[in-house]
Amino acid sequence: MLFWKDPNYIKLMKNPNMLMLVMIGGVSAGVNSGWGGLLSQVLLDAGYSNNYIGITGFLCSISGSVGCILCGHIADKCFPKYKKGLLIIMFILATASFIWFQLSQPTTYFDEPPLSSTEYSTAANLIIAALFQGATDPLFYELAAEITYPLPEGISASMIVLIYNVATLVMLAVAPCISIMWVNTI
Repeated sequence: MLFWKDPNYIKLMKNPNMLMLVMIGGVSAGVNSGWGGLLSQVLLDAGYSNNYIGITGFLCSISGSVGCILCGHIADKCFPKYKKGLLIIMFILATASFIWFQLSQPTTYFDEPPLSSTEYSTAANLIIAALFQGATDPLFYELAAEITYPLPEGISASMIVLIYNVATLVMLAVAPCISIMWVNTI
């Protein structure tokens, strides 16, 4: 049976709360994933070495995984009733980290970056951003499972992953057509 003819998917598509959650979670994680794939170009254009970029990318991957595990555990143990609030806090912290990164790198808006940066501050900034972005993932899956409770958890998770992958593909498809500075802004 085709998935769009499955009655569970039809019920899922009729739930506006779930659609909003899938779009926000999938698009934000997918765009971040596509940007992470282009991070080497962003940092090369900013004058960083390949060795630095490789180490920073590796540390960002580890940081995102740690954020995912820690936030999932903390959300279940300490904030079982406040997952939406915790998700908003993680988004605010991730957004602040990405804004900090954007303002410390060359952009299309400023000839000189408004904030000065070193290799250490840039790496710390990216690691912190990856930590908070990774922390949002288990919260999205948990909220999706709660919103669609009578339906199997795999249905809601597969929709988030589908939108995640589509957003990553769109980001990677658009990237060659625009300046790398605009990719960083997106």
